[in-house]
Amino acid sequence: MIKTTTLTVTELKLIKTKNTLLRYKLIKELYNKIKKEQPHVPLTKILEVYICPVYPISRTTLYSILCTSITNKLKMIEELEKKLVCKDENI
Repeated sequence: MIKTTTLTVTELKLIKTKNTLLRYKLIKELYNKIKKEQPHVPLTKILEVYICPVYPISRTTLYSILCTSITNKLKMIEELEKKLVCKDENI
């Protein structure tokens, strides 16, 4: 008999968003790099010239990415994954 691990809906949503958060992290790092090198370039120009050729996203999405607490959410996901691994080992 195989036992399954029970997760809350919030935990499941966090795990599903891991890849999205990793992509957001890359986009945010690229934005910060360009902003550091060229501090007076407007956000729209950074999006148009540097980000869109690599990650085709809208300006609204970029604003959302910049406001997202990516590292905190990724830490939460890592803790959940560790919790799952520990539960699976105990089964």
